[in-house]
Parts: sequence; structure tokens; C-alpha cells
Amino acid sequence: MKSFYSDLGVSIKLRLYSLQKHQILIVFLCFVTTFFLTTMLGIFGPKMLITRETNLTRSQILKPVIFESPSMGKFHQQLWITGQPFIHGRKEEFIRQFTLSIRALNSEDQHLEFLNRSRSIHCKNEMCDVFSIFHLDYLHDENYRLEIKFFNLDELKNLDIKNIIFKFNSYNPSFTKLELWYRFAFLFFTLLILIWYTNSLKKFSLRDWSIEQKWIFILLRSLIFFNNPLLPLIVLVNSWIPHLLDAIFQSTFLALLMVFWLSIFHGFRHSDRNFTTFYVPKFVIVFSIWLISLFLLVWQQIRSLNDPSYNLSIDENYYSVFRIFLFFFLIIYLLFLLYLMVRAAAELKKMPYFGIRIKFASIMMFIVILTLLTIAVMRLQSDSFKQSLFENFTKNYRNTTEFCALFSILNIYMYTLAFVYSPAKNASIESDYSNNPTFAILNDTDEEDVVMEPLNKTPTF
Repeated sequence: MKSFYSDLGVSIKLRLYSLQKHQILIVFLCFVTTFFLTTMLGIFGPKMLITRETNLTRSQILKPVIFESPSMGKFHQQLWITGQPFIHGRKEEFIRQFTLSIRALNSEDQHLEFLNRSRSIHCKNEMCDVFSIFHLDYLHDENYRLEIKFFNLDELKNLDIKNIIFKFNSYNPSFTKLELWYRFAFLFFTLLILIWYTNSLKKFSLRDWSIEQKWIFILLRSLIFFNNPLLPLIVLVNSWIPHLLDAIFQSTFLALLMVFWLSIFHGFRHSDRNFTTFYVPKFVIVFSIWLISLFLLVWQQIRSLNDPSYNLSIDENYYSVFRIFLFFFLIIYLLFLLYLMVRAAAELKKMPYFGIRIKFASIMMFIVILTLLTIAVMRLQSDSFKQSLFENFTKNYRNTTEFCALFSILNIYMYTLAFVYSPAKNASIESDYSNNPTFAILNDTDEEDVVMEPLNKTPTF
């Protein structure tokens, strides 16, 4: 009778337990192949940004300059205006400050109030970084006209500025359509996976579910909001709120995913999962990261709405403090996660079935984290968004490939976990035995309380 139980009293046999080595390898190959194919859509898809350049010489920028944006619609989503100086004669690295005044001209050509803003240029080897001039989070007009004046350029004569290239950047309407369909497709598949996963577990008691099964049940529902069924409002509603909701949905899913990783590696060793002692410390760490990120994002939205010329340098000191706290909690999280992984591997690697659970969870998590770190590095190297107030990981994309990689890796990761953590075909037999009074004592505790004999053969990984 005991042979019907998989490990440590778990009454629902995971599909992972019934997979042979070659089948586990096939699962990994399917995961990687699907991720590669979906990311290829970004490689061969439309360009993310539409850019119009205007090249002005030093003599031209000494006078007030009027810029007029190209005609834009809702599918252009946002507008960035940036500048990049080109110099010669100075190869050493240096930073210089200058001032520019910006004012918008409305459709009646009325003169609005000038906004005076300080900007810095960072140059090295006759190349200078991009500096931001103007940014709109959403578009409420078809055309925008700006008048810009540069000051303090006389003090920069020794820099020998040859010219400044101004760029009007906006989202490509073709990319916006790809984004809508791409995320809708993942939303559709997520609903199908959720229905299938829920149906496979509905005949089992909730107390018999493993910790992975419970968390996948939660994460699949959060994944629906990550793919955002409200996304079309971005092009249908003349408001910044849909953009903010989209960022909140994505950051919330990522926060839950971080708690999931901590919970499973800790839960492997502890069956006493009291909410106060088991979950509260994890939620405090992750909630701090989530809250700081959202605060920076909301602050950016509010300041940008009131002042489209708003730049990081205005509140640099305040944001430096918040970023220090953000990195502090990130380091605490990574150290805590590493500690739990090492402890779980050291204590449970030789126990039936726990070795394969730890190895599979670790490898899959490593692939996802490596992909997300790669996207983060690409984001930090982006010239277009380098001087935005907060490099929001889930809002601005550098290119179409980055966008496709971000959504495909997280969606396919969740689909893979839902498959391997779903009940095995013969799991119903074990549930029948769990209802037998002879084995009732085995179900009085959580899945790790009672050590049972493994099945005929313990799978290796």
C-alpha cells in the first residue's frame, strides 16, 4: 500500500515524478525551443521605434529653434525628444552643464510659459551621451510644436560643438499592433492552461496539494493580469491610467514570482507553514522592493504629467536614496534565496523525489533569472531612455526582441511548471488510498510531515 505514495506523505503524485530522464530533457528542449521561436517574432518583426532626426549646427542652436513633430495617433503611444551633441578636439572624459528653455505651442500658436531646465552632457572620445528634452507618456494631440532655447553655450566654446542631432522618437504603430496581438495570444493560452490545470486538481482536496501546486494556482491567475486584458485601453482611452495599470499588473506578477521562489525552497524543508512565521518575512522583503518600484513609477508619472520636460537630475538626490534602498532589499532577497537553495540541496538531495524537485526548480529559475538579467542590462544600456526618471523594467522596451523575450520567457516558464506540477495520470489512485481510514493518519499533516517509502524506482535527474 505504501508504494502508492510518492514522497513524504504527498497524496497527489506530481507529473514530474513519472517523467524519465529523456522525458525531462524533452521538456527542457520544448521550453527552450518555444522561447526561441516566440522571440524570433521580435527579431523579424517591425522596429519598435519610429525616429525622425533633425541635424542643427552650432550657429543654428544659438538662436531659438522651433520643432514640429510628425503626425501621430494613439498607436504611437508616447513621444520622446532627445538630443546628442557631437564635438571634436576633446578625447578625455568630462561632464558639462547647460540650460535650455522649452515651451509648447498649441494649435492656435499661442505662446505658453517657458520651462527652464538644466541638462548635462557626458562626453568621451569626441562622443557625447543622449540627453532628454521632452517626454509625453500618452498622446492627446496629433501634432506637437516646441520652441527651444539653449543657454550657456558660450561658456562651452572650448568644447567645439560641431552639431546636435535631435530625435523625435515614438512607438511604431506596427509594433503597437504586434504588442496587442502578442499579449492577447498569451492571454488566451494562459486562460486555457488555467482551465486545464484547475480541472486536473479539482478532484483532490486542497490539503493534499503540494506547495508548488498551490503557488502555480495563484501565479496562473496573476499571469492573466500580467498579459493584461485591459491593454487595448492604451489606444482607446485618452489617459495615462492604462499605462500605469499595465505597469502595476506586471510588477505585481514579478513580485509574486519572487515570493514563489523563496517559498518553494523554504517549504521543501519545513512543513509548518504558518503565515506569520513562514510567509510574512518573505512578503516584507519582496513587498519593499515592489513598493519602492511603484513609488518611483507613480512619482515619475505625476511629475511628467505636470512637466513633460521633467528629468532625473531635478530630483537626483531623492531618487538616489530610494535606489539605495531598492538595491539593499534586492541584495537581501538574493542572499536569502541563495541560502534557502543551499540548505534545501544539502539536506534533501538524497531524499526520495526531493532531489529532482530541487534540481528542476533551480534550473528553470536560473534560466528565467538569466534572461531577465540580460534584458535588464540591455535596458540600462539604452540611449533613448537612459535619462528617464526611472528605468521601469516592465514599461519601456528597447526593441521588439526585448519585448518578445520578456513576455515569452515568463509565460512559457509558467506553462512548463503547470505541466510538470500537474497531477500524474495515476494520481487519483493515490487519492483513493488517502481517503482510506487505514492511511488517514498520513493526511493529518502537511506533505512534508510524514516520510513514506518511494515508488518502485526513484527517478534521478
